[in-house]
Parts: sequence; C-alpha cells; structure tokens
Amino acid sequence: MPVPICLDLPADLPALIDEMQLGVGCTLGADKGYDRGSFVSELDERKIKPHLARSTKGRRSAVPAQVARTKGYEKSQVMRKRIESIFGWVKGIGGLRKLTCIGLPAVKRHVAWTFAAYNLARLGKMDGWWDPAPI
Repeated sequence: MPVPICLDLPADLPALIDEMQLGVGCTLGADKGYDRGSFVSELDERKIKPHLARSTKGRRSAVPAQVARTKGYEKSQVMRKRIESIFGWVKGIGGLRKLTCIGLPAVKRHVAWTFAAYNLARLGKMDGWWDPAPI
C-alpha cells in the first residue's frame, strides 16, 4: 500500500524568494508540490506570476486559470518538460537512479561523465551523425 507523501513548504520561503531578488511581474516555476494556496498567495502578494506545474489529481490547482491559459505559462511548461526529460535520461540510462560508486569524488566523476554522455548523444542527434533511440 503506497504511503502518502506530505510536502511541507519551508517556513523561510519568503526569505528564499527575497534572496532570488524577483521583481514585480516576473515568473517563478516550481514542481507540483508547490501548487498550494499558501505559496500561490505569497507569490500574488509579491506580484509574481506562478508558473507551477498544476496538481489536479484529487483536488483543484491553486494556480489561477487565467495564468494557466497564457502563452507564457504554456512555454514555461514546455521548457520544464524539456529539462525533466534530461534528468529522466540521466537517471534511467545514465545510471544515476542508483549509484554504484562510493565517495563524493567518485560520484562527481560519475555525474560529470553521465552528463557528458548525454551531451554527446544530443549533439549526435542534432548533427545527424547518430540517431539514439532513447533521447
């Protein structure tokens, strides 16, 4: 039986937003775990547009529908998908889901080589000299 996961937003979230020096009218993207009324209202108070991944399973999303219908929100979600696919490849094919090496230097090497392999595979696909199926 799956155990429900409760994602608590950090108490110092306003300080984190202040540290990022986000101005009025900018956007902030985050995972589904941040799709909470308290977080969205905090962004609204600061006049920051929430480009959060909408969590619609079993509840209503806190992201306003008028924001979710904009072209900027759509572009933001496309970029998010592009980034998530990179991490999916790195974890699945690159072997970072379950590391077999021990120690920080070894882990750093493994991560560097994995991202280098991803970049080579991507360059090969862009130039047309290699057609990898998983990317």
